[in-house]
Amino acid sequence: MKHENVIIWLLIVLVFLLSFLSIKDSVLLVDEVPHFWQIEDFYEKNYSVNPDQTLIPGFHMFMAGVGKVGGGVNKVFLRGVITCLALLSVFLVYLITKKNHGNVALIKTLEYLFIPILFPFFFLIYSDLLSLLFVLAMYYFYLKKKLLLSGIFGLISILIRQNNVLWVGFIFLLIYYDDFGIKIKWNKMFDFIKKTWLFILVFLLFISYVLITGGIAFGDTDAHPGGIHFGNIYFMLFLMFFFFLPLHIANVKEALKKIRDWKWLVFIVVFFGFFMLTFINNHPYNIGWGDYFLRNMILIFFSQTVLLKSLFFIPVLGTVLSLSVTKLANKKYYLLYPLTLLFLLPSWLIEERYYLIPIVLFVLFKRERNDWTDYATVVLNAIMTFVIFYVVSHGIIFL
Repeated sequence: MKHENVIIWLLIVLVFLLSFLSIKDSVLLVDEVPHFWQIEDFYEKNYSVNPDQTLIPGFHMFMAGVGKVGGGVNKVFLRGVITCLALLSVFLVYLITKKNHGNVALIKTLEYLFIPILFPFFFLIYSDLLSLLFVLAMYYFYLKKKLLLSGIFGLISILIRQNNVLWVGFIFLLIYYDDFGIKIKWNKMFDFIKKTWLFILVFLLFISYVLITGGIAFGDTDAHPGGIHFGNIYFMLFLMFFFFLPLHIANVKEALKKIRDWKWLVFIVVFFGFFMLTFINNHPYNIGWGDYFLRNMILIFFSQTVLLKSLFFIPVLGTVLSLSVTKLANKKYYLLYPLTLLFLLPSWLIEERYYLIPIVLFVLFKRERNDWTDYATVVLNAIMTFVIFYVVSHGIIFL
């Protein structure tokens, strides 16, 4: 490893250490409270599950188990465990990008590290980091052609967050594409089933879970009723406009060529009309606490009038146009886009944590330009990240 790379890794560890020290003793923040209570119950062998808990309690069982090994559970210890897992995820991203992208692995790793809506959850008692880690592990072992391990990590990821079944399906489709492309090879299907039997078993277990529980959410079903909702798609595109602004600026010339085509002009007009009809912010958890949750501040402000909704549409459209000309490392990775839509459509609650896996996968899959945009993205996101982390860790606002 080059000396400058060693220095960067030492700086990454230092960033983690300083960030952890700055937040370890702060009061439990938002959903950390019920998560901590559930972990504490499991640690004390009280296995009743909070009825408002929307997730299969795999995260809580895992953390309680770590607590058994560590000799107890408390706020600082649990945040420390999450921090160590987060650092492991950074190294795993480095291994993935080293395999896929070679000499740009470190810059891609820094892009991952400084995703502004992800960084605070590197240090908080939330399930999202563990969920992401297992999805990354599933993808890593897919790349290594170790499909049994890949399937095992996929199964574990569903026990952390049940909608990760979509990402298990994503890896399953990548395996199929590697073998057959977009063609259906019926004569080789039996061999493919033998190869991917664990993935198929995961799907069957998930279907059984849905049939037994009557839905995807484990609890608090009134707030998570399913259906078709576009709010998360629009808010993700809105955020991605700012997180990948240097990329969008670099794509302006190619994107403008698209607009000259009358088909794209028709698309923009239709998309705008559809957006105005379907950008709805009416979930109870999104229309309250507008002085504390950053996402609620943004959503409440931009959903007030037609003019403000139109202003919100501008970065949404900008991201769509830029993504339409952004090259991914392989054609098969464009499956990310339709699967992200499927992943987000059922969620009525608009919540930026739902986008962590799609945005991370986009960072992993996009082809690096090897120019100023890569470095500018890291610098701008690092600035946003530290500002957001400061206000979150000091209890000023939450994401």
